[in-house]
Amino acid sequence: MRETNPPQRPMQVKCTAAAEQLPLFCTPEQRATAAAAETATAQPATEKVLPGYALTRSRRKTLCLGVEDGQLIVRAPHYASINDIESFIIEKQRWVTKQLAEDTRRQQEKIRLFDGATFQALGAEFRIEINILGAALRSRIDACMEHKLVTLSLTETGAQRIEDKAEKLFRRWLTSLAAPYMQRATRQLAAATALDRTLGEIGFRYTRSKWGHCTSAGDIQYNPAVVLAPTTVVDYIVAHEVCHLRHRNHSRAFWRLVEKCCPEWRTAEHWLRHNGHRAEFLFCI
Repeated sequence: MRETNPPQRPMQVKCTAAAEQLPLFCTPEQRATAAAAETATAQPATEKVLPGYALTRSRRKTLCLGVEDGQLIVRAPHYASINDIESFIIEKQRWVTKQLAEDTRRQQEKIRLFDGATFQALGAEFRIEINILGAALRSRIDACMEHKLVTLSLTETGAQRIEDKAEKLFRRWLTSLAAPYMQRATRQLAAATALDRTLGEIGFRYTRSKWGHCTSAGDIQYNPAVVLAPTTVVDYIVAHEVCHLRHRNHSRAFWRLVEKCCPEWRTAEHWLRHNGHRAEFLFCI
């Protein structure tokens, strides 16, 4: 999942003013009042519930928070103390709570794959069947395009290993589904825009943060999982990367060319920003 960062601040050591001291001689009432004030001042901090987090340290100079797969991720400088890190988390607790809730919603909206589940890919509805084989047999994936049926045959092992194997095979099948459509669309659009001589190799690779990428050499790489999005989104990704063959930036000239190649690009871009997680999948076996 893409990292979402709250506003960053320079790493600083927090300093607190010295507590106001009682006079040497004071009445019991004064001491009781001071003790109550101290308790009231400390109470808000004790009410804060610090969420669990994974800490990564580096040579960076700022504290940074992000949420990935339901986990709060903290990136901090090597010299940052745990006290400063946790104070920063508490300071941003409202943001953290909101992001964790949003991540939970996104996780729930991902495609759930189980025996008998259906899913959309390149505008067609497929059904998936999952069979558990004996340990001596080899896992495989088969697809009947005529009946839009994907069959996963998985060797019986631990539950987590079965799901990992299922994900690996399913990704392989998605690549085989994406390649013919996206390679053809890329070459046709490159030719139509007189960019076919600039176009290099067309490849596929799963990444967490990109749907497509165009290199300075003209090679284009796609994330095959995009075929789980609406076909208009797939076509936009192709147009986006082909337009980068001419404009290696996101200038006004680039977006004018995108508009010419894909008039519905704004709708597709909006879908990716707000629903891109719906093109991700989880196996539930």
